[in-house]
Amino acid sequence: MASLPGSRAAALTVLCSKAGRATLHPLGLCPVPASPGAAARNPAGGFTLRRWRSTSSLMGYSELTRERSKTVTSFYNQSAIDAAAEKASVRLTPTTMLYSGKTPDGSHNLRNARYLYNELPVRIAHRIKGFRCLPFIIGCNPTILQVHELYIRAFQMLSDFPPITDTKTETQYCKMIRQLLDDHKDVVTMLAEGFRECRKHVQDESLIRSFLDNTLTSRLGIRMLATHHLTLYENNPDFVGIICTRLSPKRIIEKWVDFARRTQTPKVAENVLLAPDRNGCRGLLKGAMEPLPVVPTRSF
Repeated sequence: MASLPGSRAAALTVLCSKAGRATLHPLGLCPVPASPGAAARNPAGGFTLRRWRSTSSLMGYSELTRERSKTVTSFYNQSAIDAAAEKASVRLTPTTMLYSGKTPDGSHNLRNARYLYNELPVRIAHRIKGFRCLPFIIGCNPTILQVHELYIRAFQMLSDFPPITDTKTETQYCKMIRQLLDDHKDVVTMLAEGFRECRKHVQDESLIRSFLDNTLTSRLGIRMLATHHLTLYENNPDFVGIICTRLSPKRIIEKWVDFARRTQTPKVAENVLLAPDRNGCRGLLKGAMEPLPVVPTRSF
């Protein structure tokens, strides 16, 4: 007997006839040897079919149900996550990230890694708490449950990592962070798919909207902090981590002005770019000569 993967309602029994061909029969139809008379009346096959009720199948289904219930329940009974979720996260501003950036002796890497070591489990625990607050029928959606499990796995990996004391452990920590970033790259797509699947069960859209706002905002912040730490190793004189220290608004404006001129007719380009306030555009360009520190657009 072979059970088709993913089917909870039925399995198929594979029967091989004397001719060597496989015939598929729904569960509940048991092949038994036919009597000689029946074989004569049915020369194409040596079996008749008789309906039966499989005790082992019922037991297997009950075990599967209990296992799934145990898995879902375990997501809600983890004291370490509860304790971390009660802690407040320590926020960093781009200014703090910039001026606590690179140091000649490289101590900034250890300092930043220790900050992440304490901060990331707390932020992940807050997101897990958000999943726990979803209506149960939505939280049990397989796709949403998969995302929930990703966050629990990330929390366990981050919490079980030994304290960062030297360059060696910090390098291993960076490797784990890269792995987690890759594991979570499809979370937004998975959440969209999961909520689309259980849309008919959503009774309070404001609750779901708040959950998604908090989850996506927190996800962006977590990925920015992790990516910032990883890019501190890059030797780029214009960047401190993910922060560009020499962004020129003037160059950006001129770039898009040139793009509009090349892709639009001269009349349209002139109307779009200069008609609203010619003197204002010139003044903006004159005032945008100095470079500014900024986080450029990236895919986090």
